Amino acid sequence: MLGVIANIEDWIRAGRGKSFQFYATDQEVAHLLQISLPSEYRPYSIVSYEIVREGNNYMQIPIFCEMHDFLKIRKTGLWQFFIRSHKLTPTLPVNRGESVLGVCVTNGLVNLQQGCVLKKKFCESSIGVVDKISNKHTGEVIHHTEYANVFNTLKKAIRSILRYTSTHTWKNGQVEESKDVLMSEEIVQQYWSGNVVLSAVPGSPHPNPHKNRPRIITTSANT
Repeated sequence: MLGVIANIEDWIRAGRGKSFQFYATDQEVAHLLQISLPSEYRPYSIVSYEIVREGNNYMQIPIFCEMHDFLKIRKTGLWQFFIRSHKLTPTLPVNRGESVLGVCVTNGLVNLQQGCVLKKKFCESSIGVVDKISNKHTGEVIHHTEYANVFNTLKKAIRSILRYTSTHTWKNGQVEESKDVLMSEEIVQQYWSGNVVLSAVPGSPHPNPHKNRPRIITTSANT
């Protein structure tokens, strides 16, 4: 187990990392966080932050909460989270004025973006991890293998509930179906019930998610 990396300014991302996008409700994500994370790295908790203004500067103030309080913290409007294993990261010191995001990313915590709203539309969610970093001065490379395992396990659990493709209509009228960014049954039901406005529209049923290239449905919004 690695110690906590505190001097985050000395480290940079090495490689592309891992990411996965999807549409699912807060309740579905909360449930999967409770039941699907690898047991060998328990217990887990959530790290987030709020941005406050102090004079002419903006600061990230860390927020720590138990995993079972995820829905409670989501209701405050926060949508940027990190999944912390207390076995892998027993302590996570964040100095005043330091980037909470930077500390979490550098130490390998799995990022969860859930509930971002832009132009009154519920955007796609995502999970991600920077699984390899390198020291700018020495060239030393650190692999966050265990957190990559957490990411992969959570990704598999999320994929198991995704049932529909997503579609986007571009400004030129072109409608594109994506089999990369899928939707859960529950979020689709919420959409058709008028309870949520999504940044994409549910597409066709897709019971067996596999990565594919986007498919063009039509070249005109009038057809």
